[in-house]
Amino acid sequence: MVDVKAYSVVKHVTNFTVYLTTLHLAAAGSAVDVNNQNQLQAKVWGKFGTGSGPANPKTWPRPQASGGQISLVYYPPGEGFGTVKGTEADILKEGKGRCGSFAPLMGHALALNGVVAYETVVTPSTAVLTGNSLSDQTKAFLVKKWKLPPFAQIPSVTNQGVYLWVFRSISANELFPPPDPNNPRKYGDIESLTGTDGQGTNDPQEKVHYNHAIIKIGTSWYDSSYGLTYSGPADFQSRALDGFVNFTVPQGVSATGIVSGTGQGVTFRTSTQPF
Repeated sequence: MVDVKAYSVVKHVTNFTVYLTTLHLAAAGSAVDVNNQNQLQAKVWGKFGTGSGPANPKTWPRPQASGGQISLVYYPPGEGFGTVKGTEADILKEGKGRCGSFAPLMGHALALNGVVAYETVVTPSTAVLTGNSLSDQTKAFLVKKWKLPPFAQIPSVTNQGVYLWVFRSISANELFPPPDPNNPRKYGDIESLTGTDGQGTNDPQEKVHYNHAIIKIGTSWYDSSYGLTYSGPADFQSRALDGFVNFTVPQGVSATGIVSGTGQGVTFRTSTQPF
C-alpha cells in the first residue's frame, strides 16, 4: 500500500490540491520549452500513454526505505468496484484507481504546466441522464476485449432489437467475483478476454461501465486509464468498445442484462470548467 503520508500537500493551485506525485508527473523528464504548450502537453501525456496503449505511470520517487516508486494500476485483477476507489487522493494512497482517479491526476499535472484541459464523460448514447447524474445505471458499454457469439448463432434474446445475448453477473456491472467460479471469464453468453491494456495491467478487472472519464485538449481526447487517444465519439467506440449492455431485462429472460455487439453510439459530455 502506498503511504498516504508521503503525499502531503505542498501547496494549492486554484481549486485543487497538489500532491508530490502530481508535481512529479508534471515536472519530471527531459527539459522542454516552458512557453511551448505542445511540448508541455506531450511531456505530461507521455507519462500516461503512447496513443496506442498505457505508459504505466508511477508515484514520485520515494526513498527505497519507503518502497521506492510504485506503479499506479487501473482495476487490478481480482479487485472490483468495491475495493477500487475513485479519486485522485485514493489512487495516491492505495496505488490503484478508476478512470475518475487517473483523469484528475493527469488533468492536474497538465494544469501545473499551464495546459488547459477538460474532463469529458463518455456514456452510451441510449443513456438517459437526470439532474446532475453522469450515468444511467440501466445502460453500459463493454470495454475491449469481449468474445460475443457469432451472428450465425441463434440469439438467446428475441424481440429486443439489436440486443441478442445474455449477460450474467453477481450484480449489475460488477465483474468480480465472476458468476461462475469454475469458468471465471464467462458472463452469460459473452466471454471476457485479455485485450485493451489498462495502466499497470494487461487485464483490468472491471470493463463494463456506465460511463468513462477522459480528457479533452484542443480537438483531441486523451484516455488516462488506457493510454489511448481519440478523435471523437465514433473513434472512441471503434477503438475502445466491443458492445453495449442494457440492464432492463425483458420478462421471461433469465439474465442480469442483455447485450448488443452492434454500434449504438456514445455521447461525449465535456465540462465547461478546466482542471
